[in-house]
This record gives sequence, C-alpha cells and structure tokens, in this order.
Amino acid sequence: MRLFDKRSFGADCAAEFLDKQYAPFHLPGSYDTARAAISEFQKFLDLPEAEKSRWDFRDATGKANDGWMPRDGGNAPYVATRGVLKKDQKDWWHWSPRMHDIIRERGLAGLSRSLAEASEACWQFHQRAWLEVLAVLDAALPGRQLQMLAMHPSSQRMCTLRL
Repeated sequence: MRLFDKRSFGADCAAEFLDKQYAPFHLPGSYDTARAAISEFQKFLDLPEAEKSRWDFRDATGKANDGWMPRDGGNAPYVATRGVLKKDQKDWWHWSPRMHDIIRERGLAGLSRSLAEASEACWQFHQRAWLEVLAVLDAALPGRQLQMLAMHPSSQRMCTLRL
C-alpha cells in the first residue's frame, strides 16, 4: 500500500495489524485538525517567556507532566525531564483530559483560548478515531472487549496527546 492511499481501518487493516502488528490507514480530517492545533501552538511558543510562564501546569497532585514544558534558562531549548537524567529537547505540548479540567478551574492565564480549544478538538478527534479502530479489532478478536476497556473512565483519564 502506498502511504497516501485513502483507506479506513476496516477488516483488511485489522487482519494486517494482527499479522504484522502494523497497519497504515487514513484518518479523514486529520491533516486539517493537526494544522489548526500546530498553528495555535506556534502562536503560544512565540509569546514572550514572561507571558507563557504565568501559567502553572501542575495538577492537583503537584506533578507537572502535562501542558507546555518551559525552557531551562533564557535561550535554552525546551527541556522535559522524564525519569532519572533523561531529557527530551523539543518544543512540545503534552495534553491529557485532566488539562481540560485544570483550565476550566483556573482560567486561561498566559494561555490563549484558541490553543486550549484546538488542543481539546485534537484530543476529541484522536479519541473518536481510536474507538473506531478498537470496534473493528473487537470484531476480529472476539472476547477481548477492547473498545469497552478504552471507554472506561480510568483509560480515558490516562491517555495523552502530544503536539
């Protein structure tokens, strides 16, 4: 299959996935959704550091592993520390469903409403696509109940999306 052939995740994709653990398929609307989210994220990155840093991404448990990862120092690259002495250097936005709750509770200090809306739309698109894929896999793998497990509240809260 060529990379840009448009096929949805159907029975042929499920069989290919079960055989190779990999199956390319097309997500209608994904390009536009990604472009909108990336555009809004770039606007956020272009804001002065002081304006961005007004937003605190720590959740109720004190963890800061969701949201925008700030720079280490003035002109240094954006650095996210994960684990012991492991660092990813990149501009990124790490999004999870609980970020919606934090934004609603705390307002949008230092964060544009359009970025929050684009991120939420991206998350919802990702969620719908994933549930559609799991419905097809459930038909190919009876008894696994993958879609039901994915819809469980604990699964919904743990999933993340990165831009």
